Amino acid sequence: MAKTFMLKILTPSKMVINEEVEKVFVNTVNGAVEFLPNHAPIITSTVPSATIFYDKAGNKKELFTSRGVVNLNNNEIMFCSDAAELVEDIDLARAEEAKERAEKRIKDSSKFDVARAQAALIRANIRIGLKKHSI
Repeated sequence: MAKTFMLKILTPSKMVINEEVEKVFVNTVNGAVEFLPNHAPIITSTVPSATIFYDKAGNKKELFTSRGVVNLNNNEIMFCSDAAELVEDIDLARAEEAKERAEKRIKDSSKFDVARAQAALIRANIRIGLKKHSI
């Protein structure tokens, strides 16, 4: 029985992760899911969140992932996400600016799409939380 499996996280512009892992935690539209080696095949949609995985040496790694789709088959996860950033790549100042901008747009709901601003606020808060947690 396999002790690791392949995790590939990609965005429209790049491959962010391509490595063997022991386990992966992903937030789906149906709640949090833990994937381990030899998991049954599945395709599921994800929500913006912190995605956590443990590399083959057992080291915990975290990254921001936006909306996406996870396809797990034959001990390989293919996670296609609108955006994905390792904690070290998150620009805290940019995330805080995005948060402020989203909050202003939510308050001025007559001029802006509130649902879109709320989604931006969620993404900004996740990035800020990940970055501050790692400092």
